[in-house]
Amino acid sequence: LATRGAALAGLGLQLFLWLLYFSSNRWAFEQPHEIVPLAILALVPAGRVWGLDARMRRAWPF
Repeated sequence: LATRGAALAGLGLQLFLWLLYFSSNRWAFEQPHEIVPLAILALVPAGRVWGLDARMRRAWPF
């Protein structure tokens, strides 16, 4: 939940930059390498099934 929220906040910041690019008639997709990981993190839960979080959840009794 926190990862998705942080990714959405990051996407919001990128949207702000895109609006600045758009207002100055620059190409809005100059930095897609920042958008793709944030979009994936916003859509997919981070590590709950295959990642480190799943291993720690199984090993940690609390």
